[in-house]
Amino acid sequence: MANDYFSSHISEKFNEELSQLTEQLEKMGKAVMTQFDLALQSIEEKDPKLAKKTLKKEKIIHNYDIQIYELGYQIMALRSPVAGDLRAIMSILQTTSDLERISDELGKIAKAIKDKNEIPEDIIHIFLDYGNGVCDYLNRTLKALNSYDVQASTTIIRKKKSMNALYLESIQKLMALNKTVDIDSMSSYLFIAKGLETIAVNARNIAKYIIFFEEGIDVRHQARKDIIEQFSQTS
Repeated sequence: MANDYFSSHISEKFNEELSQLTEQLEKMGKAVMTQFDLALQSIEEKDPKLAKKTLKKEKIIHNYDIQIYELGYQIMALRSPVAGDLRAIMSILQTTSDLERISDELGKIAKAIKDKNEIPEDIIHIFLDYGNGVCDYLNRTLKALNSYDVQASTTIIRKKKSMNALYLESIQKLMALNKTVDIDSMSSYLFIAKGLETIAVNARNIAKYIIFFEEGIDVRHQARKDIIEQFSQTS
């Protein structure tokens, strides 16, 4: 991750530990994006084997979660970090939790796809339109994370309304097909759409952790417009 903060300490050992922490987080983010791509591919190709591969990625991401938390707690126990150091570690651990949740949601989506024998083409198009939108949203968030970019993070938060609109549009399109789809299948399709919406929420959470680290302000419970007013002009 391109941030000089993680190599600015007098202690080389501390720098190494923080660098290791951020490197593991970056690898975890890349693994989640790979899992997302597999999930979308399994939908597009109606391939249960790809859905199974998506599920297998959960274990890899879970292992990253364990490793990052173990190292983070070890640093806190041995270094007793304060101020920016503590914010850095807490932001990384919070981000790790949200990436783990995203992986869980992708696993649930893959399972729902795997258990469906046949998905109508119009349903697939709905999921691909919405899924690609959420995937791009998450990818932009992870790019902001790699450079701890407050402006990019603020843009992610600003796009909350457009992402919500994309979710509602997908729900409306699904419900329009209600008469041609059985109840059990429709329930599964709505579940998938909700899973994608949850991933978008997790992406916004990560953007807020970036702001917390860089600015020292916890914006998790602030209104969207207040966050934009505070940080959209940050240099």
